[in-house]
Amino acid sequence: MSSKTSTTVVAGVVALALSGGAFASTTTQTIILNLIDTTSNASYLFDTNLPTSASDPGAQSFNLAGDANYQSFESQIAGGDVLEYSVVGYTVGNTVDTTAGATPAPPSSAGTKVAAAATQISTFLGQVGNPSGGSTFLPASAPTLQQWNADYNPGFTSDIGVADEGVVGTPLNFYAVTTSTPGSTRGGAFVAALASQWTLSSAGLLTYGSVSAVPLPAPLLLLLSGAVLMGVVVRRRPSADASLQGLAV
Repeated sequence: MSSKTSTTVVAGVVALALSGGAFASTTTQTIILNLIDTTSNASYLFDTNLPTSASDPGAQSFNLAGDANYQSFESQIAGGDVLEYSVVGYTVGNTVDTTAGATPAPPSSAGTKVAAAATQISTFLGQVGNPSGGSTFLPASAPTLQQWNADYNPGFTSDIGVADEGVVGTPLNFYAVTTSTPGSTRGGAFVAALASQWTLSSAGLLTYGSVSAVPLPAPLLLLLSGAVLMGVVVRRRPSADASLQGLAV
């Protein structure tokens, strides 16, 4: 399947999910967006439905602006509030995908730390009960156990050795942290820098990588070039008519 086709399919799945077509709960092995108003602790959670793995997810684009939960989150933002986001995922025990401003640097007990970081995400998703491929809005009054920023993210960032979040509008690098010894305090971890960056715009557009612009069809290009040519002809005619009138006089 081509990159363009894959992106289109994902966009279709997202549209279905945001319209209420998905009911299973997000629990394992998918990449999720956490958007947090760090001033009030209100938050928004979105499941991209992309699998967590050490492989690159390819170019992706999700327009969240039409989602009712995103709109509810936006309505709670006050002037001067600081908005941060992160994109994370896990595979039970041995893999964590995460955005970060710097390369994750787990300590020597990486096997245990990667498993602990995965548990932070798993426990959080279990508390929130976010729909698979869907979204959840958590107001500032939500219980602490449902707030990534308040209860889970501190432990997660400690486990991976770097902060996972960034201010909205700032591109964040994406990494896969994997260990083959999830229960070992002596086991190491392999950190892979994935190919592109995640970016969440203030308008609610979540993108990964470069989504190629759609080229104009050949007939449309011909039509536009013809219109330009006609414009040039129309602009030149008055000056030509004036010259003829001068000769007649």
